[in-house]
Amino acid sequence: MTTTHHIPTWRQENQNLLDAICQAPASSSAAESLLLLLQTHKDRFLNLFDTEPKNATHRANVQSKKVYINQEEFVVSTDFAEKCLFLSDQLGINEHAAAALLMAANSKTPKGGNAIDTAVVLYYTERGYLLACLQAILKYAKCITGNVKTTCTLFLQELIQSKVHNNKSFIRHLLDTLSSTSKKVTTLMSHGSTSTPTTATPPGLAIINTEGSKLEISVSGLQMERLSDERLFLVQILYHLATLFCFETDDKIEILKMLEDADLTDPATAYMIIVMIATLNSNNNSSNSNIPEFISQVHERIMTHGSKVPVVKAVIVLQWVLYLSNPEISRSINLTGNKDVINKDVKQLLDQSIHLNVFGFMNEFLLYFQQKNASIDTERGIIKSSVNSAGSNLDRTDYRLFNSFIRSDFQPFVLYELEQMATTFITHRFSVLQQLKYVEEDSNTPSQSPLSSSASVLLDTAMTETTTHRLADFYTLLASIYRDQRNNGIKYWTREHAALNHFLRWTLDIKVAATVCAAFDFLGSITTGDQCAIEMLKFFDAGTVNSNISSSSLFSWGKPFAGLQFYVDQYNDKTGDLPLVLPQMEESILIKFLFILQQTIQYSAEARRAFWDERAVVNSRTILLDFSNCPTSTTLRASVFDVFAAFCSPWGGGVEGLGREISHQMWKLLEQNDTIVTKYTPNNTNKQYIIDQTPRFVRDIELEKRNHIFTETLSIISLLGSAIHTQSRRDALVSGFQATLGSVPPGFLTSPYIGFVVDTIFLGLSDRKYTYAGGQWQLAEACLFVMENSVMAFDVQPLEEILRECHKLQASTSLDEKVLLIYMTQPGFDVLVRILSGGRLINELFRIILTKWDEPTIDQQRCRVRCLRILSRVFEIEDAFYSVLLPKITELSKNTTTSEVQIGDVCFPPLPSVVSLSQLFLFHTDVITELGVLVNKTDEEEVCLLSTRLLQRLSTDMADKYDFGAFSHATPSASTVTGLAKNIATVMNTSVYAENIISGAGELLSIDTPETMTYNDYDYDINNIPFWRAQETLDNIYEYEEEFNLRLNTSPRLAILDLLLENAGSDKPFPTMTEFLLGYDLKRTRMTNLMNTDTNRARMSCLHTLSNLLRQGIQQDDDDAMMEDINKSMLLIDTHPILAEKCYKLIYQLCSKRALSTQTIRYLRYQEDFFYQQLNSMSIRLEYQLESDDSLFGGKMVCADGSVVPTDFFRLRSKLHQRAFLLESIALELRSTANSQQKSLVNRMLELLYGHDLKNFDRGDVMETDAPVNIFLRPQGSFEQPLVRMLEFVDSLNFRWYDDLAVSPKLKYFTGLKPENYTVKNQYDCEMYDIKTIYKILNQERLKKVYVSDDERILVEEEVAQIISHLVALNHTNEIRAGKRHCMTAWKQVIHVTLIECFDYIAHETRERILFELLAMLITKISSVHEDEVLSDISYVILSLLNRLKKDMKSRPASQLPTGQLKAIFSGILDCIQRKDSDIYSRGDMYTAINVFLLFIDSHIKDDAHKEIEQYLMDQVTSRGGELLDAICSDAINVLNVWKTTAFIALDALNTMALKLNNNSVQQFLIEKNFLQYTIETIRNDDSVLSTLLEQIDAPLQPLYIFEAKMSILLKLATNANGAQLLVDNRIFEVLGHCHFIRAQQQDLTTIQLYSDSSSELMNRYNQLLIPTLKLISAILICLGSMNDTVLSRAEEWARRQQTALVNVLKEKTTTITSLEKLKLVTTIVFLISCRKGYLKDLDKRGINQLHNAMTQLVLPSNSKGQTIPTALAGGQNSSLEKRTTNTISSIKRNIEAYSSQRMI
Repeated sequence: MTTTHHIPTWRQENQNLLDAICQAPASSSAAESLLLLLQTHKDRFLNLFDTEPKNATHRANVQSKKVYINQEEFVVSTDFAEKCLFLSDQLGINEHAAAALLMAANSKTPKGGNAIDTAVVLYYTERGYLLACLQAILKYAKCITGNVKTTCTLFLQELIQSKVHNNKSFIRHLLDTLSSTSKKVTTLMSHGSTSTPTTATPPGLAIINTEGSKLEISVSGLQMERLSDERLFLVQILYHLATLFCFETDDKIEILKMLEDADLTDPATAYMIIVMIATLNSNNNSSNSNIPEFISQVHERIMTHGSKVPVVKAVIVLQWVLYLSNPEISRSINLTGNKDVINKDVKQLLDQSIHLNVFGFMNEFLLYFQQKNASIDTERGIIKSSVNSAGSNLDRTDYRLFNSFIRSDFQPFVLYELEQMATTFITHRFSVLQQLKYVEEDSNTPSQSPLSSSASVLLDTAMTETTTHRLADFYTLLASIYRDQRNNGIKYWTREHAALNHFLRWTLDIKVAATVCAAFDFLGSITTGDQCAIEMLKFFDAGTVNSNISSSSLFSWGKPFAGLQFYVDQYNDKTGDLPLVLPQMEESILIKFLFILQQTIQYSAEARRAFWDERAVVNSRTILLDFSNCPTSTTLRASVFDVFAAFCSPWGGGVEGLGREISHQMWKLLEQNDTIVTKYTPNNTNKQYIIDQTPRFVRDIELEKRNHIFTETLSIISLLGSAIHTQSRRDALVSGFQATLGSVPPGFLTSPYIGFVVDTIFLGLSDRKYTYAGGQWQLAEACLFVMENSVMAFDVQPLEEILRECHKLQASTSLDEKVLLIYMTQPGFDVLVRILSGGRLINELFRIILTKWDEPTIDQQRCRVRCLRILSRVFEIEDAFYSVLLPKITELSKNTTTSEVQIGDVCFPPLPSVVSLSQLFLFHTDVITELGVLVNKTDEEEVCLLSTRLLQRLSTDMADKYDFGAFSHATPSASTVTGLAKNIATVMNTSVYAENIISGAGELLSIDTPETMTYNDYDYDINNIPFWRAQETLDNIYEYEEEFNLRLNTSPRLAILDLLLENAGSDKPFPTMTEFLLGYDLKRTRMTNLMNTDTNRARMSCLHTLSNLLRQGIQQDDDDAMMEDINKSMLLIDTHPILAEKCYKLIYQLCSKRALSTQTIRYLRYQEDFFYQQLNSMSIRLEYQLESDDSLFGGKMVCADGSVVPTDFFRLRSKLHQRAFLLESIALELRSTANSQQKSLVNRMLELLYGHDLKNFDRGDVMETDAPVNIFLRPQGSFEQPLVRMLEFVDSLNFRWYDDLAVSPKLKYFTGLKPENYTVKNQYDCEMYDIKTIYKILNQERLKKVYVSDDERILVEEEVAQIISHLVALNHTNEIRAGKRHCMTAWKQVIHVTLIECFDYIAHETRERILFELLAMLITKISSVHEDEVLSDISYVILSLLNRLKKDMKSRPASQLPTGQLKAIFSGILDCIQRKDSDIYSRGDMYTAINVFLLFIDSHIKDDAHKEIEQYLMDQVTSRGGELLDAICSDAINVLNVWKTTAFIALDALNTMALKLNNNSVQQFLIEKNFLQYTIETIRNDDSVLSTLLEQIDAPLQPLYIFEAKMSILLKLATNANGAQLLVDNRIFEVLGHCHFIRAQQQDLTTIQLYSDSSSELMNRYNQLLIPTLKLISAILICLGSMNDTVLSRAEEWARRQQTALVNVLKEKTTTITSLEKLKLVTTIVFLISCRKGYLKDLDKRGINQLHNAMTQLVLPSNSKGQTIPTALAGGQNSSLEKRTTNTISSIKRNIEAYSSQRMI
């Protein structure tokens, strides 16, 4: 294989370049790096689409099966070679480049796919990425601010000034590229291929036609699509460049030449016209240094050359005239020397342009997308459908015969350029408009007829005909420009733009009918917006004569309303001649007027009140209602209904409840007539209803069906949708999140109207014919809007609160009849029942979701979104519906003779059977699959989000969780559905789209979007985000419908992760959606290993994306090299903290789930080297990359060293949990590798944890490394620096959080508020204040208060704000503390796994040295820790380290121990105990640590060093005075039982050490502080608890442990005479004599086997209580001697009281080590008691005869096999046990013999 660098190749590079460019704005310091990147790839832009041509030599190489791919030689197959040549011919590229392209295509072609198709897609995709790079640079240069904008502008300027091939400008190169692309498209259209015989082929380059015509057709189709797209991209790039820079004159003339040859059938023509308009814009030519020369050349070209389509040239001419009209440019004309000629030409050119109807062309052709039916004319072709396109008869210069196609993303620029033209025309050429007006008026004789005329009301129609309406065309153009542009027309209403304002007022003089109609159209467009609407109201008010509205001006409210009233009177006049049809022009004017009225009402609250008021001068409300009942045209009636819809709408002028108030009245008005639904009249006889007549609209809809246009239907549905109000985000915020019960008037039945929308219209849409194909979807969208509003307005907050309260109190739901009726009369109830009943409606919703469109229209997109919204909302509210409403309906429904449901006095139709929505989905598994496909609908982000959320709900929902009672489906398949609910992943997995769904989810995850959060994202986390600062939401005063914005709570990327997390829980049964999406094998009953193979590439794509996300900033691939300078390799946690937290949590859940753990950990370890790389990249200090000075959710981390780090709460919270999840995953990895005995992997990870020398490890050789690597064999003290990683991790958690929201509210008005009563727990079990509920309560109280002044109202509102701010700040603090606890828990897990399972892989000496180093450093750190959680966790770890140290202990001389470290450790333990801010958790661990530490010291050989250490330890105790012991004694008395034990143990250990050193200071302290007396008394107090312990198997054991600790201390005291005497003096015998637990009846061991294990457990507990007691009594008697009669008498009294227990021990038949030990102690006690003189006298009278008899009759048991007892108990295998048993028996025998000797005496 040879290498040849000059051979052409093909690479995929442009996508990475685009990614790098797109990341630039996200970094504040990326400008310099971006400039370097752009300069590096500058030639790529200059040589746009230039490729190496075909080469005869290279072709011969390929034909001989030798190719060069990336300059390396390969021998290929014949098939591969033929495909290379075919690609070379089709794409016109070099043969070796085609080989590289084909090789790349082979690697990406799915099984069974076509590599040629893939290659073509790759080729044009790469070219598309390059164009996208240019567009991104242009976007930054135009739309952003800062250094990145400057960088992009400078780079573009360099490109513009550069010269390319043959000294051409960059613009000329773009134009040539555009021309060559156009030629390829033409060739493809003509011949089906770019490789045609007509193309000149160089010698030796014979065209290969591989695989026949089918392959060529396939490739041609792909090429046609991609080349057409490229043309449009190129023209758009030209436009944006034209708006930024002034082109050279030659380039402008070249564009002009191209337009002279333009064809209206070419989609690029419209774009090129806009480019030319931009290049001739005077604002874009200000930098032209030679304007006179430019004017001369362009003007000459215009005057001397014609155009293939004159009207195209007319647009350019018009712009040229306007350019020359600019005053600054006019001065330059003087320098041309042809001033007079040019001025004369300008007038001629202008006249010709207007004569060619340039205004009509711009309106109908360039602004087609602004016309009425543009959105529904979805099947429009290049040639209009109404035209007979028979060959040569078609006039290709007539724009009225053709349609243009302009993409939606370019449409705003078209509007902008044409608006600039129009306003410039008005400003500089107003005289032309005046002349046009004169011409129109000269050709017409308009007059305003009196209203008595029945022929015409507004105009004399006989005088309105004219041949041309050029002024009307101009007004129509303006109307199209400003249509739906909110407040964009304000410039006409204000005097800041004098010329435009003058033009508007000049409009009042218009009299010609057609022009009036167009002017009304224009006025309607510039009324759009709240600022414009109020101006329009005043404008028409000025022309209204209040005393006689019929005398008002035509441009007023009065005259049109008078006309409407006239027609109402005419229609109501039954005697007169009824005109069947209004004059056409009159109707058009009325329609335009009603549109003006609609817009004014829509956007102005003042106008809405004025026109709805019945007392209004024009009486508009009555006139409109009456007119709506007149038999006019459907279009005119539709306009009236549109006005009514505007009245009812909640936004614009309908805010502050005005729209809702009018809507309630509108519902009643609709009920009073039969416009929409059948009108019923009550029949009092039989309480039924009589139908009055058929609704008029039923008749109208039949007419619309015949005409195939449903204008009135659409308007009526829109009215119903507007009349159903939902609560906006702003309303919810302002109202304090109060529920909004009732979107319709109380008691109003909406079901007939919902039935009309659903049954009459929606379900019959597919059966009708439509003039425009999109009409069906326009109607469907309107119907879905009604249904969506219905379910959204169905507010179940009160029901959910009832449900929560019932669950809390475990009571039944309480809902009164009145509230139930309100819910049942809501439209949402009817829609909900229709959906959940599983009828035609849900099937239609599913059908829409399943419908696939190649290029969906706006209406089609909205239909799909609305369906998904409706279903999502149903999922949200069905729980309250089933749990509260249905049971109450059943309970409160009265029995009727029919199946009707009667609540109170209201009857409802019978309710159908219902099921949960999950079941309905599972009956339609194809919908579930389609949701999976829609997850990656990235061009419709809301669809992605809703589909993901629906899948999440379905994947976690239980289909049988509701009890439907009387409304359940009694179908046999219900149980089947229940089973399917657990197998949604199986449904997806068996789908043919399974791999597409998985890869789609991966692609969605990979889309890099900035993670930004504002106050308006409060829905994401309302308990932590200050929603009262959501200014964007609050500023939306008019509540305009917001476009879908990517926020945190609406991020599809985070939604996918939530879906994965929800299904990754350990409680989720196999299989889950997580297992499906991440590529686990669901076909096997036993999960197999995850492996990357060629066959499962698609299945693993989502997991690969996840791992790529987590690898961000850790290692750079070669393909990512160009991105390194833009993004400084920051970790995901630093760029996307919330995303990172979720990703790491998912990894941990996968690793910890039993069914997935092994294979997941193995995959991450071997395929990704995940654990090592992640731990290695994790910053040692928490605060690294956390600093943020401008955060909206800021606060300050005050570290232990006093340093202050300003940061963001959410970043900090996420980073805490991310680190915790990573450490928890590391702990699982360590346990896994340790259990599988992979020593090299364990050592590798331990080195990273406790060391920092990575040079011996290559992360790529993990699997091959078998040699043991021991980095712990280092000199003493060498671990101080390496251990920094583990210790700094903990130290960085030692900070305090000070939140910026923190305030100290001084309560005056809300003193009774108790926030602690309103708490919730988050996902990490952190208790937080329920801010939403608290705010709701505060707001309710605020509204109830009576204020004496506005100042007091303000003070109350400020107090509310302070309370909420304070509580949110406390939530932040609690969350941070929870995050720190999570981190410490994870850190402890790593330490625990390390100590317990991994340290055995390390040499003992090294292991011990590490433990000492860790202990010493932790003890040092603990003094600076201030957080209780951190302190207690470190204490726990210290104890664990000491336990491990003791476990690994090898006895040796103490001189070999690290004396200094031991002393420091002990001092640190005592310091921790004495800390005033420590909690019992940390002190309890330290008490245990004292005992473990002293045991460790005591176990070594007692040399001089040992004595020195012990003396130092004792000195430490005594030097602290009584404070230390007082603290321990206090805990032994006051804290919980579990910690009392540890305190007693610590006291015992310290006392033992002191007594060994002949130091009685501890003992003396206990005596002086009466601790001894307290201890003895507590034994008596605990008697009942200890007795219960011996009776109940499930009783807590803490009292037992405390008792043992107490007895241990007392036993130490009893070992010396003074201590024993103190015990006797403190009545130890009396206390123990009264303890019932000693004489508790226990079964004999011989009978225990007949019972359960619990009996054995109770016996063991008894022994644990009895033996220490016997030892204590025995020790006292032994210590004080046999001559102290007082002591012996007290002991005898104790024996008498506990005689039963002692006798039971003496009579016990079983022989165990424990029974022998008890027997020894009892015989010792009895013998010592018998030493008192006169003991054997009067035994019966003294009541101890039973004890005496048992003692005298005692016989040691023997073994049945003849073995000695010691041998039998030891089993012959334990010599030490046998020896111990022998000694015990000997002691018993001695005691018996001694007792017998006493008896003899």
